[in-house]
Amino acid sequence: MSAHQDALAARLRALGMHFDSEQLQRVEDIVRAATDTPQTLADISLMTIAVEAYRSSNVPMREIV
Repeated sequence: MSAHQDALAARLRALGMHFDSEQLQRVEDIVRAATDTPQTLADISLMTIAVEAYRSSNVPMREIV
């Protein structure tokens, strides 16, 4: 797991969201597509992305954020 994924996983855990490595990779991919500064995402935006990544990896990012 990369340092970025570790930080993302820690932030999601703090929000009560625990993901396996495959799900976390989907979250990271959507986050990276959404912003160059993922640390600036509001908690609710990150949670929305995480839920959508958990639900389906085939939904275009623009329909999520």
